[in-house]
Amino acid sequence: MLLVEDTKMLQQLMLAVLGNLTHKVDIANNGVEALNQLKSGDFDLVLMDIRVPIMDGLEATKVIRS
Repeated sequence: MLLVEDTKMLQQLMLAVLGNLTHKVDIANNGVEALNQLKSGDFDLVLMDIRVPIMDGLEATKVIRS
């Protein structure tokens, strides 16, 4: 699973919740990091924050879908 979130506190919260469900979670801090990780990794799910720096979640999602 790839979590795209720029707020450290929310990253930690999501890691705690998802980790308790035994999911492996990687983190990207912005849309560009997310795209780079998706190119090199195999993810079943992406949890995308809409407002992240550099490339927002909406633009990153458009690129992923194309």
